[in-house]
Amino acid sequence: INLYLQIEQKPHKKEELTVANSVLKLAADLIK
Repeated sequence: INLYLQIEQKPHKKEELTVANSVLKLAADLIK
């Protein structure tokens, strides 16, 4: 979540944000 917030503050890094989103979704599925 911290990583997402850090990238969220840098809109110009959309690609990194997309990658982070994918990773977070995967991590969320693994946690469940």
